[in-house]
Amino acid sequence: MRVQIISVGKPSDKAILSLSNEYEKRLQRWTDIEWRILPNGKSVQDEGVAILRTLKTDDFVVLMDERGQQYTTEVMAHKLDSWLSNSRRLVFVIGGAYGVDDIVQSRADYIWSFSDLVFPHQLMRVMLLEQLYRMFSVLSGGKYHHS
Repeated sequence: MRVQIISVGKPSDKAILSLSNEYEKRLQRWTDIEWRILPNGKSVQDEGVAILRTLKTDDFVVLMDERGQQYTTEVMAHKLDSWLSNSRRLVFVIGGAYGVDDIVQSRADYIWSFSDLVFPHQLMRVMLLEQLYRMFSVLSGGKYHHS
């Protein structure tokens, strides 16, 4: 199963890219990550339209948003397992600096929050990869996650 991550904003700087590459390399045993980095739009609405254009009708879309649901890693690992067992493509969306338009929220199948805090979108890219790696590790009985 291929996982796509759509993120609005600038391409990652070298430090962020180095961390991202490390987690992508670790994730290769379970999945491939496909990136779609969309440029900042003139408005949140423009960014929303650009995000929706990249989605397929049958994609399972997980929106990263501080107003979403928060669960433990173990619970999220089982949600990930359920999402991956679905035949649809799994797509994570990270909005731009001003969040996402309501049209993107209404398209999302699940809204996930790491915290009530707001994080820079480039850092969120790495955090998402790390959590995906941790969740896959949980599912495979690996030792990366200590519960």
